Amino acid sequence: MIFGRSPGVNKAVSLGCYVIGVLIMTTNMVYTQRYFNQALQAKGDLQFYTTWGISTGIGLYEAFLLGVGTTPVAWGHLFAVPKKIADIQEPQQRKLAQYGAGGLAAALIIFGLIVYWVDYTTTIGGLGLGDILPARFLAWSLVIGSEIMFLAGNTLAWLALIGAATSKETKEKYQLILDKNSKGSASSLK
Repeated sequence: MIFGRSPGVNKAVSLGCYVIGVLIMTTNMVYTQRYFNQALQAKGDLQFYTTWGISTGIGLYEAFLLGVGTTPVAWGHLFAVPKKIADIQEPQQRKLAQYGAGGLAAALIIFGLIVYWVDYTTTIGGLGLGDILPARFLAWSLVIGSEIMFLAGNTLAWLALIGAATSKETKEKYQLILDKNSKGSASSLK
């Protein structure tokens, strides 16, 4: 890109955002697991692994929702569902598909809100801070910090792709001009 940041820099910063996002998500899972571990007073291996499974599941479900919400390739599939349903010839099947798709979307959204609420409250508990204001701030930072970093990483990755394509087009354009000018200069020298 002639104006703006280099695609390589955008790609590097994008990767950095992903790494920081994974670190924040992992830290959040640790605090969530700590809360569940204390609440259950886990004494055996099964309870210990269960608390880790729940904490990891919460983090992965949040990552799934964010992935679907921030990936343009996924949007194409999501926005194609109403057309696919409309193309169903049988009215009863079409109505059943509409209710099924609407119910699934509502369930995913409701379950997502519940997961975020549980994650937030368990992160506050896992932090173990006596002062609630810093605990709330840190909990929100840990719960949505990874999402913000992944969103920034996705945005910068797309900007890097667009910038690389623009750079390639610009290089080809100027190479054609250089080739044309160098042939004209060479022919004028003869």
